[in-house]
Amino acid sequence: MILPVPVLFSANGRYLFGINGSFTDFPIPTVAEVLGSCKEGSKKPPSIFLIFRRPCQSCLAALNFHLERKAISKISSCLWKTVDSDLKNVFVELYTETKIRWRKEHLIIVPTPSKLLGYSHSTKSSDDVITNEQPLDDHRVNQSPDGTGTGTNSSSNLVCVLSQNEEQLLARELFGWSM
Repeated sequence: MILPVPVLFSANGRYLFGINGSFTDFPIPTVAEVLGSCKEGSKKPPSIFLIFRRPCQSCLAALNFHLERKAISKISSCLWKTVDSDLKNVFVELYTETKIRWRKEHLIIVPTPSKLLGYSHSTKSSDDVITNEQPLDDHRVNQSPDGTGTGTNSSSNLVCVLSQNEEQLLARELFGWSM
């Protein structure tokens, strides 16, 4: 199947999407629209390409091109390679803002295995437990809720320990609290 070759250009402060002499407005989504299009339970925000592909898909549908997702992705990819740097910058900024807002709205704590942290569970004493005052390179995980550093490897026993700065930032962003 030969795919249509689209063009995208700026005219009078807006972008037009065209195929075979037919044109339609190329909508640039807002951060709210991008976040609204995210699947429930997604673990990360959409990529720049996915953000760009969505308006391409709506333009293709507006011009009566109903194609499979793979074909839409190929067309969008070819189009992305030819768009001007101003439009690319718009989508890069949109992605950056979307990523920031998405992370504020989606708190995901992923426990880090202790092997990667450089200490073993069996040699930890209660005096060696990581406290909030100690600097952390990344999130560290204690293996038991009582903070002894011992326990099983089951995920139900993992406790995420945040630094004091991280706790304050989290409380401020989630609840508007200042500590």
